[in-house]
Amino acid sequence: MQKDLHFFDTSDYPQTHPLYCEINKKVLGKMKDELSSSLALEFVGLKPKMYSLKSAEMEKKTAKGVSKIIIQQQIRHRDYKETLLYRRRGLAKAKKIASHNHIVQTVAYQKSTLSPFDSKRYILQDGINTLAYGHFKI
Repeated sequence: MQKDLHFFDTSDYPQTHPLYCEINKKVLGKMKDELSSSLALEFVGLKPKMYSLKSAEMEKKTAKGVSKIIIQQQIRHRDYKETLLYRRRGLAKAKKIASHNHIVQTVAYQKSTLSPFDSKRYILQDGINTLAYGHFKI
């Protein structure tokens, strides 16, 4: 990585780290280390923009279309694993403030959170390997 440092934004590394550099800080097109130099222990990717990355210090969880408060409070790394291994859909209960006909009220709703269905890839029989939709073998 040292010889290709011009491709990376390492500004989030500790200042004592040998690869720390602020030259590419917030520069578009530069790759960023999501774990800030710590080692990844486990990764579960359910579909694009829905994954969990676990290290010794932290968990990074993303789920497009799900509010951040639900991701922080109700979804854990093990939920991503169970969704992948047992093909379970995740549901979460939440509340929001909504306006309908100029009447503001608090509404309770149930949101689909984690889903094992990847709309961009075809999962093969082994449950691990995938092919892009449109591939000649499908």
